[in-house]
Amino acid sequence: MAAPTLLLLVVFAAWRAANQTPDGLSYALAVRTGVDMFHPHHLLYVPVARLIHLAVGVDPITATLIQNLFWMVVLAGAAWRLAGRILPGRIAPVVAAVGLLALRGVMIYTVRVETYLPALACLALATVLATARPARLAPLVPVLALAILYHQTNVLFVLPLLVLLPHDGRRSAARVGGVLAGAGILVVALYLLAAARQDPPTDFWAFALNYARAPIEAWGNFDYYSLGGLGQMTLSQARMILPVRDSAAVFGSVGMTVALVALVAWHLGHLRRGSGHRQLRLFGLVFLAVYLLFFLWWMPSDTDFFVATLLPLWLLTLIMLDDLPQRIRIPAVGIAGVLLLGVGNLFFTLGPMHRDAGPGRELALTLDRTAPAGSVLVTGYAVQQEMLYFTDRRVVYEFEGLAREVAAGRPDFQAGTVVVVGVPCLRTLVDEETRWRDFLQWLFGYDPENMTAARARALPGGAGVQVGPDKRALASWSAYVAEIRALYAP
Repeated sequence: MAAPTLLLLVVFAAWRAANQTPDGLSYALAVRTGVDMFHPHHLLYVPVARLIHLAVGVDPITATLIQNLFWMVVLAGAAWRLAGRILPGRIAPVVAAVGLLALRGVMIYTVRVETYLPALACLALATVLATARPARLAPLVPVLALAILYHQTNVLFVLPLLVLLPHDGRRSAARVGGVLAGAGILVVALYLLAAARQDPPTDFWAFALNYARAPIEAWGNFDYYSLGGLGQMTLSQARMILPVRDSAAVFGSVGMTVALVALVAWHLGHLRRGSGHRQLRLFGLVFLAVYLLFFLWWMPSDTDFFVATLLPLWLLTLIMLDDLPQRIRIPAVGIAGVLLLGVGNLFFTLGPMHRDAGPGRELALTLDRTAPAGSVLVTGYAVQQEMLYFTDRRVVYEFEGLAREVAAGRPDFQAGTVVVVGVPCLRTLVDEETRWRDFLQWLFGYDPENMTAARARALPGGAGVQVGPDKRALASWSAYVAEIRALYAP
């Protein structure tokens, strides 16, 4: 397994992503500054990258890549050990482990600034420790804690883990209780420490449940338990296996649904017949059910969450292959399939991510070149994070957050300040004027009594519109909005 792992290590390091998510760039900025490092949903990711950044002296994005590559190696070793407990021979476990690493979700989150790969590796390692005979309970304690600290939702892993842990008497129950209590103490202790480090310090529950309590309608909605929600969930899962274009979204969703139903039906049938790998089958099914049901409720359209469910899908697929009669197992087909999957994901996913930083980067750099020095910038979230990380601009606001501040009576800058609004953000504000009207009027300094507003002009290159500091007389607000719209018209 060492040679394939080394090869993948080199490939992933060479094909690191130029295209980063806005959240990822916010984490990289926290690695650089040491500010806002502790996120309750992935407490450990940024602080560990910060330590690497300071110890090795590499840039923040490289520091996160080093962290991800370390956990990729852990995932490779854990997958190989798990596959060896299911498939016979020496070659099959290696091919199976490479197959897991060749999945699109694993590739993406190895080369991007995100926490999902370390979390997945911890889940796989915890599964290895729990399936050892006897189960290795002492090292399982910190590994389970790490899985939760790398992603908060992995507290759900306790439920499938109970299937694997010994439960044949009071002594076993006490040992399992000790594992859960030990991991819980580690997690709670670090959350308490992080809560105390907030500015201002906050209490444990307010910090730990910060995201769960956020008033965001898209997070945690029982309306997702519908055909539409199921379609989003299965499409998200399919996209963590291989690329699925928007034009093929229906086919991807239906195909994934059929595959899930077939896989679950296969294993339920074998459980009834008392076939081998009973404990692992049950573990995989419980794992899949718990995580899919939760993420269907939480946000089924967010593909990130469906990296974790790659592990039970992979395990159940390996067990299904082991169930097949020996005469129809063709090793060459398996090797070819893994190679096709890996090469396809490499060239159709990692290649574009490596070559193209995305339109947000280009717009951010253009705004930086053309906006007057000292001006306040108002952009969408993605461009804001690009500017904060890749330029020296520090007064950059994300327009939805700023709008909420204005609505609450807490404007962050005074009227008359020179403001530059990025064109994509401006297009949203103006084209959805009814929704954003109050914020738009505040941003443009509209005075309905004197019928004046800030003077606006397009920046060179068309990246944004400069607002103020001068004011001008208006015929009407509607006419002014039409003028603003004309500034960014092609």
